[in-house]
Amino acid sequence: MNVIESINVADAKTGLSPVDVLLVITPFCDEYLPDLTFAMFKAALREAGVASRVQHEYLYFAKRIGAADYRKIMQVCTIGYGHDYCACETIFGEAAHGKTLRPFGEFIRWMTETRLPNKAFAGEQQRDTLDALALYRKAHEMAGDYLEEAAARVMASGAKIVAFLSMYQQQNAMIALARRLKKEKDAPLILAGGPNCEDDTGAALIEHIGAFDYVFTGEADGIFAPFCRRLLRGTDGCPTRSFRPASFRPRKRKRCPRKSRPIWTRCPCRITAIFTGSGTRCCRKTRAFTA
Repeated sequence: MNVIESINVADAKTGLSPVDVLLVITPFCDEYLPDLTFAMFKAALREAGVASRVQHEYLYFAKRIGAADYRKIMQVCTIGYGHDYCACETIFGEAAHGKTLRPFGEFIRWMTETRLPNKAFAGEQQRDTLDALALYRKAHEMAGDYLEEAAARVMASGAKIVAFLSMYQQQNAMIALARRLKKEKDAPLILAGGPNCEDDTGAALIEHIGAFDYVFTGEADGIFAPFCRRLLRGTDGCPTRSFRPASFRPRKRKRCPRKSRPIWTRCPCRITAIFTGSGTRCCRKTRAFTA
C-alpha cells in the first residue's frame, strides 16, 4: 500500500467514534519508516480503558503536496543528497513562530548560491536537490492552509487530550499545529514528547511557546497511559507519591546508579521528566518540573 492509498483508507474511516486521546505525528518524517512509539502508546491506552487513535498528519501533508514531491523534499535531509537535517524545519518556521531569524527566501538563496555549490555530490544529486528546493517554496506556501485542515481533523476527533511525537524535522510543524489548536474554543490539553523534547528543549517549549500543557522528556512508556487516565478523570496528571505505575514501582528503595542519592531527588540519571506550568512534584523515576 503506497502513501496515497494509506490516506484514502484513513479518509474512509472518518466516521469512527470519537476518542479521548489523539496521538498526532506531524510532518516531516520518512513516510516509509514510521515511528512505532505511538502504536505502543495506543496499546497501553487500550489496556487502561482509554479510547485513542494515531493520526499520521505527515501523510495528509504528503497527499496534499503529492507523494513524489514529499519524497523529494525529504531527500534534501538524507545522506547523499542535501544532508541538511533541519532543512524541513524552515517550511513551518513562520507558521510556528510568526517571525523567524531569517526570512524563508533567504534560506533558499543561501542553499542555492552558497551551501549546495560548495558540497560534493554524486551524479545527478545536485540537480535533484536544486529541484527539491523549488518544492520547498511550494510547501511553505501551503503550510497555512494545511494547518487549518489539520486542526479541523484533530477537533473532529473529539479528543480531550492531543499528544504530539517530535523527532526528525517535526518540531516547527508540531508547534504550529499546537498553537493553532489552542485558538479553538474547546481546545484540548496538549502533550508533547520525543527526542526533540529532551531536557532544556522540553523546558523551553513550556516556557516560551505557551501552547503545551505537559512536555515529556525521557522514556514515558510506563507512565503515559495512567497519566492520561488521571487527566481524563479531572485530576492533575503529574505524579505524586500515590501515583506509581507498576512498571516504575521499585522492589526496594532505589538509588541512582551513579550517585548514592535516592533516585527521586535531583538525580542526573533521571529517567523521565514532565515539564508543566502547574507545579513541581516528584515520584521516584518520574519527575515533574515547573517552567
